[in-house]
Amino acid sequence: MKRAFKYKTDSHVHHDLNYLIDHGLLEEKNGLYKVTKRGREEFKLLSTLRLAFFMSLFLGSYIIIGSLAELLLSMVLFGTLFFLLLGFSLIAYALIYWYSLRKFSPGPPDIREELTN
Repeated sequence: MKRAFKYKTDSHVHHDLNYLIDHGLLEEKNGLYKVTKRGREEFKLLSTLRLAFFMSLFLGSYIIIGSLAELLLSMVLFGTLFFLLLGFSLIAYALIYWYSLRKFSPGPPDIREELTN
């Protein structure tokens, strides 16, 4: 877990686990950790942002590729430009979702914060 979440020390992992357990976001049963209903609700926004990012990226790319193929095959300019604009706007939304996801995702604790407490 330390390596997966890029923690620097084991104490950081235990600190965060204790925090999540104390606040009712995780529970420990038989040595395994389970996310509680409250924990799922807490992180629902992040999973929604992740899904919106992937869907916007996929749909935008699909529309752009389809529009370029249509432009090359039939030379219909006006309709193709509309769909190209739509595809690029979906890619822009995907970038906004990606930025929000990175901004609001919890990171490892700051060691300086722990030293001052």
